[in-house]
Amino acid sequence: MTLSKYILLIFLVLVYSLRANAQLKPPGNTTNSEKLGMSERVQIDKIKAQQTILKRKGTRPMPPNPELFKREDIDFDLNDVAVESPEAIEESRNLISNWRVLTLGFTATGYIGDLNFDRSAGGSVTQFALHPGFDLSFRKDAAKPLLPVFRLGYGKYSAQSDGIDPVSYEYEGNLSVITPNSYAESVLIYGEVGLRFSPFPKSLRLKPFLEAGIGGQSFFPRAQDGILLFRKRSTRAPDELEYASFMLYFPISGGIDFQLSTSINLQLGYTLKTLGTDYLDNIGNLGTKIGNDQLHIFRVGLGFRFEDFKKGRKAYQ
Repeated sequence: MTLSKYILLIFLVLVYSLRANAQLKPPGNTTNSEKLGMSERVQIDKIKAQQTILKRKGTRPMPPNPELFKREDIDFDLNDVAVESPEAIEESRNLISNWRVLTLGFTATGYIGDLNFDRSAGGSVTQFALHPGFDLSFRKDAAKPLLPVFRLGYGKYSAQSDGIDPVSYEYEGNLSVITPNSYAESVLIYGEVGLRFSPFPKSLRLKPFLEAGIGGQSFFPRAQDGILLFRKRSTRAPDELEYASFMLYFPISGGIDFQLSTSINLQLGYTLKTLGTDYLDNIGNLGTKIGNDQLHIFRVGLGFRFEDFKKGRKAYQ
């Protein structure tokens, strides 16, 4: 018998065996997977896996696609969920991206600039005062290492030097003696947009993070008598023009998130603001610190995790 006849014989035996098994199967025991097309089976696997994950997290399972599960030939029981495909579980984790986190932060803002920086003492900070404030941040909570974050905040700073000596300043052939201001304070209102990097699994309760972005901030430095310092031209060099009361800055943050429960987390963080101006304290060319002023923010926040139900339902359709 030739090789082709052997292959034909084996093929016929396999076909006969499959038909025999199909005939021996009791009627009514046809599985749901056999009644559905491939796309519907994949969709049901995803939904089952997602329901399982939600139940393990203690979250109320969302209703699946009603059109798909209205069919009488599909048996779907949330109390008896079976997940067979690890790929379906992983893909379902990625589908759970409709969570949001709103964090209320309590901040303490400190200033480092010309009023508290002593270059003669090796570049040391003479005074560092912290002022309370608050901010509100909003971000997505998904299984991705890089996510956008938005923040609005309110703060304040104040600084006073031990005394700034008068400075002789020559401009256009004229020599003048200028006494810079020795005190400044300002309310700070700011907004930021950035990226949050946290490559750790969502299942961890303690997760470090890093953030970087760009922000805009308004400031109005005042003297002790409450007068706006930018109106006191005598405190600045003659060639220094009026400066804007709005500036850009580049915040860099780091901290940790501690998950207290499925809906609340505690955040501890620190932010360094590299400012786009040297006039936060009204002192520019006559200052003792090289470079622009800086702000340092320490934050303790409470994050509230909630679900966007509208977007969550769309994931099933």
